[in-house]
Amino acid sequence: LIDGLRRICAHGAAEAAEGRDELSFLLSAVDWEAEASLPGGQPPPVVDSWLEAAAAQGCASEAGPFLEALARSGRELSWNVPYPHSAGEPDMDAFRANYSFAGLIGNTRSFLGEMTVLGSKAAFAGVTLQAPETLYPSHVHRAVEVYYVLAGRAAWQRGGGEFVERPPGSFILHGGGVRHAMRTGPEPLLAMAIWVNHLDSEAVIVRE
Repeated sequence: LIDGLRRICAHGAAEAAEGRDELSFLLSAVDWEAEASLPGGQPPPVVDSWLEAAAAQGCASEAGPFLEALARSGRELSWNVPYPHSAGEPDMDAFRANYSFAGLIGNTRSFLGEMTVLGSKAAFAGVTLQAPETLYPSHVHRAVEVYYVLAGRAAWQRGGGEFVERPPGSFILHGGGVRHAMRTGPEPLLAMAIWVNHLDSEAVIVRE
């Protein structure tokens, strides 16, 4: 998993149209040779339902080794459901039932509360899974964030712009304080999310 993640980041640092500086920082700030371990845990239902199907979808060539490792050991990651304080809100309950994330790089017990695979105080990287026909509502945080689309075609919104489909292999940069949203169609979305500053910032849903 970690070797595959490093390969994706190296590709992005050299070739990406968005997020090259942030990916270069991650590559230089992380001790890639440090001891890594799978934290284990009980995946939520969305992972049981969609991880295997998402990992088997078509992907960019640089993501192949990572997805192969994820298919083998993805259930041994510590998967989490975000926004627990929003439980009971109908739209957020629908979203939370169909979305999960797992930390790969970060503090051993990261700022988001999940166990990570490789420790780092300088950056956070994790994998996200979003079921089909699901909206991740518009949200914002102080951290600069780079997404990499591992598998699945979904529509992405940045700022107040239109939703735009971004295919597998896309790198997507969200500056600090820039609201963004993601909407899946018939395919699940598997993505990598990287934060490179303000690691303790909170993601906040934007209500119109």
